[in-house]
Amino acid sequence: MTKARVKTLLILAGIGIVALVVIAYIAGPPDEPKQPTASPIPTSIPSNSAAKLPVLTSKLTATSRTAESITGDIGYSTDNTMTILNKRYPSRRVRELKGRDVEDVARMFLIDPPAPDSSALRVLYRIDIPATDKMVNGNTLCGDEDVHWVVYMNSDEDLSLWNVAFFSGESEPNLRTVEIDTNLCGTFRYRL
Repeated sequence: MTKARVKTLLILAGIGIVALVVIAYIAGPPDEPKQPTASPIPTSIPSNSAAKLPVLTSKLTATSRTAESITGDIGYSTDNTMTILNKRYPSRRVRELKGRDVEDVARMFLIDPPAPDSSALRVLYRIDIPATDKMVNGNTLCGDEDVHWVVYMNSDEDLSLWNVAFFSGESEPNLRTVEIDTNLCGTFRYRL
């Protein structure tokens, strides 16, 4: 596998498939370099991975009015850490979205749902962002509620455009009723 192929795979990879890419890269022929090249694509490395890879952080530029006025630009790291205004928020991958969840979340973001076999991002994470943490201009992500969930999705048409939704509540958000879910804090859009 050439470096160009690895880079292409990383660009097309979303958080949900990067573990397979890293495993394939590490298990490549012995004459290939064993260290991955730096990539601007946020990835998810399994905690039980034998490889000790550097933590790479990508800047996501706020492109929606909501993102510009509440979070500003954010960072996302290969160790699943989101950075907002220089404060780090570790997160844990819960699951890749599939089937009806993908359709419902795409509708919430007003985008076409990604194809089932595409590398488009579609994943639910657990995160803890206290309501007391102030964002841009003293705003908060979810009023007086702590944020506990985040959904990421992009469409097949533009893998560099990230749609992000934050949710409050201790229970996993019901994505089938997301359009009327009172735990939805807001939807945000960023460009990688």
